Amino acid sequence: MLFAGYQTSYGNDYPGGKKITGVLFVKGCNMDCYFCHNRMTALEGSDCIPEDKVKNILERRKGLLDGVVISGGEPTIYGEELIRFIEDIRKQFPMFLIKLDTNGTNPDLLKKIIFDKMIDFVSMDIKAPIAAYSKIKGCEKAHLLSLRSSIRIIQNSNIGYQFRTTLVPELSESDIAQIQMDIGYDANYILQPYRDIQLPVA
Repeated sequence: MLFAGYQTSYGNDYPGGKKITGVLFVKGCNMDCYFCHNRMTALEGSDCIPEDKVKNILERRKGLLDGVVISGGEPTIYGEELIRFIEDIRKQFPMFLIKLDTNGTNPDLLKKIIFDKMIDFVSMDIKAPIAAYSKIKGCEKAHLLSLRSSIRIIQNSNIGYQFRTTLVPELSESDIAQIQMDIGYDANYILQPYRDIQLPVA
């Protein structure tokens, strides 16, 4: 796996209580959302951190961290590599909780990771009402059936989870209401503020 960055987070990246986590940003994504908070790190930046260096960073923080967040970018684009990496973290750092951030585009992999009890928490970004992803720049290629499948997999899991939507300018109040209908008025749903991301000029 390719990693683009690491940061320590104090309670903001692991819902449900104050946890100190190491957030790992994988390189690359299968979407191109212009509003991605991690865009400059995970997508635009060219430098990569090798896996062994990532594990060394975590090793030095044993006793200081409560868990690890695998974010991005989109971790599930790495397929079996992601599974192997999570297994490695479980073996090397059994004291760490593991959270996965995903856009929900790989439900088969997500199902395996969740139901094999490889992670403790999952967050899925829902960019727009499922039937209206094409209205959001960078999300047009999302497979709508995959998104719906991932939502149901997460809701039927026995681990902690959260759905979240960034309030980009294209979304209206009716869009937010439709998202809530899409996920069945799930209580584990939050709205995130939109931050204007200044992209480099081509």
